[in-house]
Formats: sequence, C-alpha cells, structure tokens
Amino acid sequence: MLTMEIMTRLTLKLIGSIFDLLLATLPNKKESIQHQNSAKSQINKSAPNGWIYKEITSPFSGCTHRYLYHPGPKTNAPLFLFLHGLVFDARNFINLYKLSDTWQLVAYDFPESTAIYRGDMNDFRFLIDDFLDTLNIDTLYLCGVSFGGSIATRFAAAHPRRVIALVLASSFIINSTTGDRIKSRELARFFLKHPDYKLHWLIQKILKRALNGKNNPLSSLKEMIQVKNIDWYRQVIRSITTCEGTEDAVEINCPVLALNGDKDRLVSLSHARSIPQYIPHAQFDIIKGANHAMMYFQGEYLSEKIHTFCSQYL
Repeated sequence: MLTMEIMTRLTLKLIGSIFDLLLATLPNKKESIQHQNSAKSQINKSAPNGWIYKEITSPFSGCTHRYLYHPGPKTNAPLFLFLHGLVFDARNFINLYKLSDTWQLVAYDFPESTAIYRGDMNDFRFLIDDFLDTLNIDTLYLCGVSFGGSIATRFAAAHPRRVIALVLASSFIINSTTGDRIKSRELARFFLKHPDYKLHWLIQKILKRALNGKNNPLSSLKEMIQVKNIDWYRQVIRSITTCEGTEDAVEINCPVLALNGDKDRLVSLSHARSIPQYIPHAQFDIIKGANHAMMYFQGEYLSEKIHTFCSQYL
C-alpha cells in the first residue's frame, strides 16, 4: 500500500513537472484572453425540446442565477433539479425533456465567477439554497452529473427532508481512497500556482485534444464545450481538495440511483462503484456503450430509467 502511494506521488509530480516546463515557455498573453474569460454563462438563450432560458436575481444574496427551464404537466408539478459538472453546462440535460411529463425541469448553470466562491463545497450548497429559496421551492428531486454529482451529494446530505430522490450520473465519491486524496492535493498544487492566461491555454489544449479525432464520439460537442472563466476551475479544484465525500455519502438517506457508462474514460466503473460502497441502499446501473456525456447522447433512454426509479417516490 505504501509503495503504491509513493508511486502515485512520483508519477503525479513527474507529470506536473512536464507541464510546468511546457507552460514556462508560454509568452505573456494576459490581455489576449480577457475578453474570453467572461463571467456570463455560455448557455444558449434559446434551447431545443421545449427548454426555456431564464435568469432570476436573488433578493437575499443579489446573485443572478441562470438556468434552463422546461415546464411540467401542470404549474404545481414537482421540481427536478439538474446540476452539471466541470466541463459541461445546463445544456447537458436538454435531451431529458421527456421527464417533463411528470416534473418541472430545471437545469442550473453554475456561475463561472462570483464572490460567493471561496474554494469550498459549501459554496455550491449555498448557491443552490439561494436559488431554490428565490424560486420558493421546498422539496425536490435532484440529479448531479460528474462533479455535479458531488455537489448534489453534499446538498442531499445537508437536506435529508428536502431531497426526495437523488440521481448520480457519471460520478463517484470524491476522495474516498488515499490515492484519490493524493491526486486531489497534487492537482491543486500544480493548477493553482499558475496565472490565469497559462491555465486558459492549457485547458484549451486539453479540451481540443479531447474533442478531436475522426471517430471521436465527443466531437459533436465542440460547440457546447468551451473554456470557462478560470475562476470556475480554481473553485472546483479547491473544493475537491477540501472535500471528504465519504462524510457526505454516509449521511444520505433518500433513495439513490447511480448510473455510469461502461465506456466512460473519466469516471471508471471501479470509481463509480464507490457510490454503492458508501451509500449501500443505492441502486447501481451500468449503461452499456455510454461515455461521460451519456446524459446528452442517451438522454431519452436515461429519462426512462430515471422516470422508472423516481416515480416510485411521487
């Protein structure tokens, strides 16, 4: 075990050193990215499948919340809230529109930059609380994808009465192993020390490589995945470093459905299985042929699975 930890540290330090050398060669281009790092959400103000772009300003915090809304079968239908991860935004959920036959759907778009961000998971919880209070929403169904799953887990653990059922997709329990904790700290050590313009360049290169390729299933998402304000990435990295996901997971009492694709290269099945490990009552389903963007690519199919599970608790 100790040998594995040492090898993990050495490997991460080596990778970090290589990126440090690469970034050291970049010229100073601070001014060239100022216009790209906008705090305004990137989601389209018109979305397909009946979704409507909306903004609402909280009278409590003064924060302007941006989201996509799909009306339900009636005005008092229960609410289903969706939380995106690091790379995607609210548009990740537009193909779940069939759930609107039972629920009102809200796909929240986290601010890219806000004074509320202090580098803690509870900052996200505060935003969701503030958003729901502004809409006068008490109880809800909740779905989080990727890092959004960790945010959803924190929220559900803190609000056992408000969350009726929880869906975790393409996600896992953060820092549930020693190796994960080492990776989180090393990632933060590397990432946070560099200036914004270098990080913008690096993230742009990583996303471009991830989306390129003739037979790449993610290539159709090029228009949807863009480099966000660097404040967003710093906030997520700091939050991961300070998060003990197991402490949140063991507090979850509501029904839980965990979904993970067998072709997901970002969240492996072994990592995803940390959910039923720490939330024993969770139903864990493997989606064949699905990758990390399965909520977008296989939205209609996943809508059926989510509906079947969550409708038991109406």
